[in-house]
Amino acid sequence: MEVLSRQSALHRTEIIRRVAALMMRQSLIDLVLYKNAKEPEKQRLAERAEAWFLGEDRGWSLTFGEACDLLNFPEDATRAKALKLTRQEYWQKRSVARQKKAEAELWG
Repeated sequence: MEVLSRQSALHRTEIIRRVAALMMRQSLIDLVLYKNAKEPEKQRLAERAEAWFLGEDRGWSLTFGEACDLLNFPEDATRAKALKLTRQEYWQKRSVARQKKAEAELWG
């Protein structure tokens, strides 16, 4: 029974970590891609993402600081990088990451 309980706790922790990673990713996308948007809805997404990174938006189930803790990211450095990332840098980094992933899948 105890083994199942530990496995269940590890499984829950892994799920929460994945949610934290997804929240971090989506917030970064919203911040970077929509911060200069003309559409009010996209502007609101960027503003909410910025507030999350700054720790000002408490309406989330998981705060930025909690997400950093779960992902073992340094909070201040991660925040600084996210807030200064440009759209061009985002697309460059994404392109490089996709290329590395494809190469890893190809070469194992």
